[in-house]
Amino acid sequence: MRAAPFVLRATFAGSSCFVIFASASLAQAVWKVGSSPSAQFADLQPAVDAAALGDFIVVESGAYSGFTITGKPLTIVAENVLGASIAGTCTVRSVPVGASFTLRNVKITGTSGGASTPGVAALRALDCAGPVVLESSVLVGGSSIHAAPGIEASGVGSLSLRGVIATRGAGSAPFSLSSEGGPGMKATNCGITAWGCDFTGGLSIASNFDFIGAERGADGADLSSSPGYFLSCHFKGSNGGDSGYPGTFPSGGGDGIGAPGALAGSCVLASCTFEPGVGGFDPQFGSGPNGVDVNPPSAATYTAEAPLAFAGSSPVREQQTIAFDLELGAPGFAYFAYDVAPVNAVLFPGIRSPFLLDVTTAILIPFPGGPSLTAGTYGAQFIAPDLPVSVLAVTAYAQALFVDGGFTYIQFGPLTAITLLDSTL
Repeated sequence: MRAAPFVLRATFAGSSCFVIFASASLAQAVWKVGSSPSAQFADLQPAVDAAALGDFIVVESGAYSGFTITGKPLTIVAENVLGASIAGTCTVRSVPVGASFTLRNVKITGTSGGASTPGVAALRALDCAGPVVLESSVLVGGSSIHAAPGIEASGVGSLSLRGVIATRGAGSAPFSLSSEGGPGMKATNCGITAWGCDFTGGLSIASNFDFIGAERGADGADLSSSPGYFLSCHFKGSNGGDSGYPGTFPSGGGDGIGAPGALAGSCVLASCTFEPGVGGFDPQFGSGPNGVDVNPPSAATYTAEAPLAFAGSSPVREQQTIAFDLELGAPGFAYFAYDVAPVNAVLFPGIRSPFLLDVTTAILIPFPGGPSLTAGTYGAQFIAPDLPVSVLAVTAYAQALFVDGGFTYIQFGPLTAITLLDSTL
């Protein structure tokens, strides 16, 4: 049960706004992983095992092993961006309805396979009814004869990504076999929102035997029956493998997005860029086909929204500075909303970008100095409040809203999670 929220009024150059931080139940705990005297655990899995629903895990800079979470909505945040390096797959299963899982500031390299075993994704999110939120992280799939994606998601109602780099591991195989890379992200039956992310397919390698052809290049993202909204993202397909022996057919290049089973127009793309892979080469048959931006093309809806970036610094402690950064690609009116928890994506009529907060409880405020702003980069700062004595950590979720100067469209920006910690942690 969530305790009542407390509200802080912050002043920016004469104007005021409200920032909400809400605690979970009083039983909520904060666990620390690392090598300092204040850390309770040296690795992540023991901390995950000890944590209860709604707990926080703060990770010091260092090297760690992967973990598995089942049915636990947790917040895991590294102290510094990409300061925590995790070797081995991290799996999140069965986040329940009404709860969420948040992961921020980590680099994960998935478990590698071998000549006969596939690699494993850096992050696997499976059968989650509640939102899964990933921020400011690098996810590299495990290498193998069948390399794994950076992100593998299946049955996730709302997968929210901001500032994430997802790369599939490279194919690696014995002399006699060809091997395949694969998509930076592979999603099946998911709902996806992504802002400012990079999805890159892994390399394929040809066999040296003439009867085994080279593998096709990998897609930047493989979205199987997974509608999504992507703003300012980059999709790079890998090049197809060259023939390992003259006279074998060359392979094709990977697509920016492969969308098998997608409904027409279900992949909404705003200010995105594409780099399809180039087909492989064979001295006898020439080059294989190049990849395309989106395959099939009918899956894509291209929109005219301008680039929009939004982020808050996290984690911070009491009396430290909380910084927000906003980047606008066009003049218009900028706001942002706060709430105590994310929800599965909500689409409003006439607005293609999703709202990821509860429309009945979120508070909407003008961005400091606005709401009318020209195109450019803006920042806002305020001092974090002291937490109630009984609370060690809280997280607020914020999302930007932009209306262009001509009032022709409304656009929601990325979701960012701000974790506030007690000063003693």
